[in-house]
Amino acid sequence: MISELDHIIQKAEVSYLNDSGDNLRLKAQMLIDLGYLEKAFLMNAVSESQVHSAMIEFRIDLDGEIILSKADISAYEKVYGTGANAKLLEKMVDVDEGLQFGNVPAFGDQNLQTRILHYRLNLLGLYDGRVAAAWSALSYTALEKAAIFAGQLKQRTMNLLADLEAYTAAVLKKTGYKNPLLVFESDPHDKIPEYTGAFKRHLKQNLEKHKNVFDALDDTLFFRRDKKVNMSYLYTLKQSETNRFLLRLIQVHQWMAGVYDGVLDGEYGAVTLESLLDVISHYNDEDREHVKTDKLLVRIAGNMYLFNAVHFLISYSHENLSADRTLDTLQVLSESVSGANPDDQQLFEQNFQSEVALINSGESSIPESRNGFLPRLFTGVKTFFKKLFRLAKKLFKWIVEQAQKAIQFVRNVVRMIYSFLKEAVIHFINGVKFLLGKLPVNSIKNRQQGLFTQFDIDKDAVNIALRADEGLIMEHIRRVNQTVGSMQFSLQFIVFLFTSLKSAVLAPVPIAWPLFILKMVYSFKKVIEKYKLINT
Repeated sequence: MISELDHIIQKAEVSYLNDSGDNLRLKAQMLIDLGYLEKAFLMNAVSESQVHSAMIEFRIDLDGEIILSKADISAYEKVYGTGANAKLLEKMVDVDEGLQFGNVPAFGDQNLQTRILHYRLNLLGLYDGRVAAAWSALSYTALEKAAIFAGQLKQRTMNLLADLEAYTAAVLKKTGYKNPLLVFESDPHDKIPEYTGAFKRHLKQNLEKHKNVFDALDDTLFFRRDKKVNMSYLYTLKQSETNRFLLRLIQVHQWMAGVYDGVLDGEYGAVTLESLLDVISHYNDEDREHVKTDKLLVRIAGNMYLFNAVHFLISYSHENLSADRTLDTLQVLSESVSGANPDDQQLFEQNFQSEVALINSGESSIPESRNGFLPRLFTGVKTFFKKLFRLAKKLFKWIVEQAQKAIQFVRNVVRMIYSFLKEAVIHFINGVKFLLGKLPVNSIKNRQQGLFTQFDIDKDAVNIALRADEGLIMEHIRRVNQTVGSMQFSLQFIVFLFTSLKSAVLAPVPIAWPLFILKMVYSFKKVIEKYKLINT
């Protein structure tokens, strides 16, 4: 059994921990988002040392403000160890299950809370000032606009922006139904059909409970016989602030769903159009009523497009009402792997690991800018898996076949699962090493000074000291205490995983590795929920 455990540990380390572990790309992105690194459009000027310095500045701000309790921060450190600061940074930019605040900042306030609020407003295109700037009239106006679109008070809106699905549901009620159609210009696209009456009829169906809105559009925009629309009215609609805001909001949802990796700018170029077509195609892969493209997105004339936004906003609102589907999605994927033949299981593992290798190669470098801007990676878990769940049964096939129509989507799915898997593997390995008495903590200052502690679950820890000054002793005690705290989590995780672990190490046939890693991720997610961390 011990040799099999060693085999599992070695395979896990080689397959899923073979990277720098620094997540430099994600750190740089988030530090720019919060204004700790300036000028996102000049990425070639950002260095690793700047990222490191900015991380220190962020942690000083976090420790100096009452944004997270000491208990919450301690929980992050237990679970994520040396990666805790990066995870805490993720919490700050979370627009899925983000931080809640008590009061709207006062004019002149300049702190981590104002950075976070500026980031949220900037994400929706409502604030274009410096994220690190003090709270000002520009900030207040941006928050006021966000509140008007949602029909909420500013304080309520400030916290709704921490959960963009909930905010979008409020926008639908106040603004979305009244503005069901969006207009934009873009280059010609051969996959987008010309306008027909099918578009109008589907819109009428979406507005069944808002007949007055449809009747007004029918009188103002649509001509009889379903052949043409009022172009003059479309140009007026295109210039409205509401039109621009809703276009940006839907683009943000495309990003959250993992189908859009372009710039969040509200401009509907080729990348955004492809992401919309992908979503329509993916949704039609379900066992539901098919909604063809000509009912949702059509070309009117030249480069002018008409978009049924309310259909998408209603879908987002339904997602908001559903429970967290992360574990359900992982369960469906596990069942797909379990029921597959060995060849497909092997292909799944190979292709999954290939995607992980691509992710790791990107994590260890400064992100590349695109058209002068920095593409963002979405780190929110709850919303991503809510949007993913309806496609969960397709995932296994898409990964096995490396389906080109879903390649970007699959890559983002693997990235999200891997974010759990890497942490799970670390705790699995450290927990097993602890159980086997193979988990040391070393603190070495120089050749003359060093401390060594060897943990063993059956007896007291073994401590060996060469020589050590007071500073080294205190640092070693801190590291030992952190390891002990982390082991509490690791052992809970292994206990939860025990059924899978037992079958894996006692089975007469080689471990079904793809299924095992998915169960590992599932177990990690379950245990982390017990810790009630704000960000999982």
